[in-house]
Amino acid sequence: MLVLYVLLFFYVGWLNFIIYAGVAAKWNVLEHVVRVALLPVGAIGIAQDILFQWTFASLFMLDLPRELFFTQRLERLKKGPDGWRKKVGTWICANLLDPFQANHC
Repeated sequence: MLVLYVLLFFYVGWLNFIIYAGVAAKWNVLEHVVRVALLPVGAIGIAQDILFQWTFASLFMLDLPRELFFTQRLERLKKGPDGWRKKVGTWICANLLDPFQANHC
């Protein structure tokens, strides 16, 4: 059951990122009311990212966090030595993050 909750947390966090990416791309053209209404997306996303980075991502990547956010870890892993962490980090960036916000990591 715990695995299901972890996967659900990851999925909801990813969906929140997709919303964030769309909002960030159009931030300058959004009305002020819409911006205020969408601020919780950013706040929740930041909290989820930090929590994910310092718990599940550390366990999944078998790597202690040196950064605050998961994307920062992925950037480091992509630049790091060849190995499975670099391959996984590169895949996550290319397939789960960059399609929705180019050059996110």
